[in-house]
Amino acid sequence: MSAQIARISMRALRIAELAMFDMRQEDPPPSDDLYSALRDIVLRPVKTLVPPWSWKAAALSALLRGITFFIGNLRSGHQHALQAMMVEAVFAIFAAGLIGAVSQRLRASQPVWKTAAIVCLGLPALMVVAQLGVHRAAHTPMCALERGQTFETFWRNIK
Repeated sequence: MSAQIARISMRALRIAELAMFDMRQEDPPPSDDLYSALRDIVLRPVKTLVPPWSWKAAALSALLRGITFFIGNLRSGHQHALQAMMVEAVFAIFAAGLIGAVSQRLRASQPVWKTAAIVCLGLPALMVVAQLGVHRAAHTPMCALERGQTFETFWRNIK
């Protein structure tokens, strides 16, 4: 029995080693014009965004942001806090996965400063506006985004 477990463990280690070797051998992405990369995202979103979709970032973001919105809306009651948490979690799955996928697509785009501006400023600003729209449409009570007090409201409700 222990010999069989040892053989299975050795096979699993070998598979993991081969997978790590394949990841290290990956060629860097070809340098790309920023405008052609953005055009690819707009014209072929499934092809350019689904394969690099960041599922881990989406799941972690949904968990953390959902909890934050739950705590931030507790003063409105548990039902409203739960509603805010669910709305934010669903939105966060979409937003975080999309930002991760777009960032992956643009990672080798030139010029670097324009790409950095889009990834670091443009995408987060777009997602904050979208988040505000989603919460307004869902009638989220005490939506701290409307008042610009996200962290203040969160910490005040924890105390």
